[in-house]
Amino acid sequence: MWMRWIAVCSSAALISLNIFAESEAGADAAESRPEPEFPALEPGQSGTIALGSGVELALVWIEALKFWVGKYEVTNGQYRRFNTSHVSKPWARHVLDGDDQPAVYVSWNQARQYCAWLTRRIKGKWPEGWLFRLPSAKEWETCARCGDAREFPWGNEWPPPNDWNYRGEEGLWAPVRLFTHDKVIRGHKDKFVVSAPVASSGSNILGVFGMGGNVWEWCRDEFSEEYGTRVIMGGCWDNYQRHLLKTDWRSECAPNGTNQVIGFRVVLAPPDSAAP
Repeated sequence: MWMRWIAVCSSAALISLNIFAESEAGADAAESRPEPEFPALEPGQSGTIALGSGVELALVWIEALKFWVGKYEVTNGQYRRFNTSHVSKPWARHVLDGDDQPAVYVSWNQARQYCAWLTRRIKGKWPEGWLFRLPSAKEWETCARCGDAREFPWGNEWPPPNDWNYRGEEGLWAPVRLFTHDKVIRGHKDKFVVSAPVASSGSNILGVFGMGGNVWEWCRDEFSEEYGTRVIMGGCWDNYQRHLLKTDWRSECAPNGTNQVIGFRVVLAPPDSAAP
């Protein structure tokens, strides 16, 4: 369903390659302890990759796609292995910057740079020539639908289960109230007023977390040729509108835009499936 809803994106300046070069050097220098040894990834099996300094990246093999999808949205801790100075700024005094919360204030361009860094940095742990990238909208939807025609990532029932992070009744009584004068999903009450730790953001039957809610996720597709915007999918912790929570809903944001509700997830796929 290609329906148009424009995400509110703040303007973001492009960050120079020198900053990221320094970040990568800083990440290398930070490695001072032995890393766990994980088996090399084999097609058909899920696995984990060490990113250094005790940070790991879990991947789930999705048979319908024939490649790996990030088990979770990329976290602040994982993103800071690439950009050591990254901060996911607080929202209404609520923390978004925990190591296990999804990285936000990351543009589409920066998410792609992170994928390229992963591919360069970690070699020999997966089939030769495979690379990290953002999922396409169709690939994202395939993972969200779990092989059937479900309306929402968790199924077809409404309201969402309480382990999926949306704008529910939990925000009505928060010390710093976000939703008091706004609509919420009645009958839904998760534990988090803003973004949740990625392992607490709801798992689908494929074992992939956060395919709905928590944060919107960048996809590699162009949404509008006229405006040059990029597709985001999945909804976020601040959404209550039923149509935004559907598995096929595509929204948009400028590729250099960032805000408190957009993050991303990576896939590891063969080169012939990747966009330029």
